[in-house]
Order: sequence, then C-alpha cells, then structure tokens
Amino acid sequence: MNAQPTLTPSDIQKKIVKAFNELNGQNLEILNDFYEEAATFEDPVSKAEGLTDIKKYYAHVYKNVKSIRFDFKDIRHQENHYYAHWTMHLQATGLNAGQTFPVEGMSYMKFNEKGKVVYHRDYLDLGSMLYERLPLIGSVVSFIKGRLKH
Repeated sequence: MNAQPTLTPSDIQKKIVKAFNELNGQNLEILNDFYEEAATFEDPVSKAEGLTDIKKYYAHVYKNVKSIRFDFKDIRHQENHYYAHWTMHLQATGLNAGQTFPVEGMSYMKFNEKGKVVYHRDYLDLGSMLYERLPLIGSVVSFIKGRLKH
C-alpha cells in the first residue's frame, strides 16, 4: 500500500493560492483535490456541507463572475490550521457596473493529514462586496455610511 507523502506547510500554502486563483465556473473538478468529501464551507451568506454541495455553491457563485484574482497578503498556520489574508479582485455581472473592484477578506481552513480541507470559513465585508455595488441600494448604503462617519 502506497503512503501519501506528507505535505509541508509550504506545499499547503501553494495549494491554497493555486485553488483560489485557478478555480472558475468551468473547472469545479479541481475542488476534488482541495476539499475532503465530508468538508464544510461557510461564508457570510451560506453554508455547504460535503463536496457535492460545495461544488454546487461555487457553480452558483461563479455563474456571474467575469474574472477573479486573489492577492495573498499573508498565509499563516499553526499545525493543520491555516489563516489566509487576501484581497479579491472581482469582476461580475450586475456589480459595480461590471468593473473590477477589490474586496478584503480572510479565510480560515483546517486541513487533514491527507492535505485536504475539512473546514473552510471565509470572512469578508459583504456590504463592500455586494450592497454598495448594486444600483439604487448602493447609493443608499453609501449615504448611511456617510451619515455614520459624522
């Protein structure tokens, strides 16, 4: 029986950067190597349980994405827990008049001994990503934020 080689923290970091930046709506199969079959994914608006649901989530999210790129500012780890601070550069139909815009965020991922994610939680400012970029609603959110500053 062949034992899988143990992935180093550097290998895991490269795997994170690669998965985040290569994933699109047309290549969901790359998630097979990133997530464990029974993995859980959460973000500010949804939760997906199991690889099948995670793929459905990404298929839905990427439906309107024209381009996406992640610039990683820092990836830290403690044992099998990884924390990634990133800026997402997103261009999506219906947001920000179709123009690319940045979103700051952070991901927490727990990896198993096989080097696959068993739990993934994204933290990001949903207001700056969605609400401020939608026609009509965006101007209302900007107005309220302006009022709160003073």
